[in-house]
Amino acid sequence: MKPQGRAQTVVVPKGGVAAGAEYAAEDTGNSVAAGAGLVAILAGLGVALTARGRRAARDRV
Repeated sequence: MKPQGRAQTVVVPKGGVAAGAEYAAEDTGNSVAAGAGLVAILAGLGVALTARGRRAARDRV
């Protein structure tokens, strides 16, 4: 192998291609609203299933 007479070129990546680049996600209100809606739906299902179970237990006696 012959030694080359030229200097090695160094390229420093910039922007999103740089190693370990992390960008903060923009927080829109949509994720909070979706989470609140999911909690409300699950709470409603819980109440409905509890009432159904109590009604079934009362009817068996």
